[in-house]
Amino acid sequence: MLSQFARTKNALSMFMIDMDFFKRINDRYGHSKGDKVLIDFGRLLTECGRKSDLISRFGEEKFLILLPYSNLEKTMAF
Repeated sequence: MLSQFARTKNALSMFMIDMDFFKRINDRYGHSKGDKVLIDFGRLLTECGRKSDLISRFGEEKFLILLPYSNLEKTMAF
């Protein structure tokens, strides 16, 4: 995807979300509850995005989001 956008010079925004203090959720409520928080948060990000957006978990409590065909205003609105 990245090479396609570089080749065609279409706009592509990318950002990462890191859930601060997520370890506290696992420590206090257990890993099964922590997993549910991650699943629910990923689902929420997907519901807020467009069909063309790519949202994926990028390890531990990080999420990587690619917004193709977006400009700065659309990215900030996400």
